[in-house]
Amino acid sequence: MTDPALAGSHAVAGVVTLVDALLGEATLGRHPEARRQVALADRLVLTKTDLAAPAPALLAALRGLNMLAPLAVGAPDPALLLAPAPRLGAVPAGVARHGAGISTFLVERAAPVPALALTLWLQALAEHCGERLLRMKGMVDVAEMPGRPAVIHGVQHVFAEPDWLDRWPDADRRSRVVFIVQALEGRAMPPHFPARLLDAIVAEVADEQARAAG
Repeated sequence: MTDPALAGSHAVAGVVTLVDALLGEATLGRHPEARRQVALADRLVLTKTDLAAPAPALLAALRGLNMLAPLAVGAPDPALLLAPAPRLGAVPAGVARHGAGISTFLVERAAPVPALALTLWLQALAEHCGERLLRMKGMVDVAEMPGRPAVIHGVQHVFAEPDWLDRWPDADRRSRVVFIVQALEGRAMPPHFPARLLDAIVAEVADEQARAAG
């Protein structure tokens, strides 16, 4: 969407990535561009399933690169392809997953996050992790908006405005954010870095508010 005329009247509703059930595993292993396309997808569609059933190793590789995107096997319903990108529902739990330079991990937080701390956290991630951040998506419990989680979404240096849900999709009220990151020059983002950065920012905001109140 770099054309000004198109950008003024159109917006990207979602990204659909097609994966060849026959050759997908080998393609992902050889081509970093293919891994990035899977990592950035809102939906994944496995093609050529009439010729071969998807191998368990291929399915594991896809989930290792993108644990959020719905996966359709064979000819999908056209409505699935044309609908806007799905809102985030329950974020799957799990340990960090890795695949050929791309890591996926989940950051969870039980305590609500002040709105100012969330803004500063997103700014810091964009500034310090932009090139490595293939995608970040999740739900955050914002202290000033109890009961209405903020859905956040970012790709590299670009973050969308939060989308406020009317209610939590399930009984779990924790903030849950999935990171899909790319190692650069052999250096990967440590899975603990975003959580520790958020902890530090929340503490700093609390200190500033305490000093202002005193």
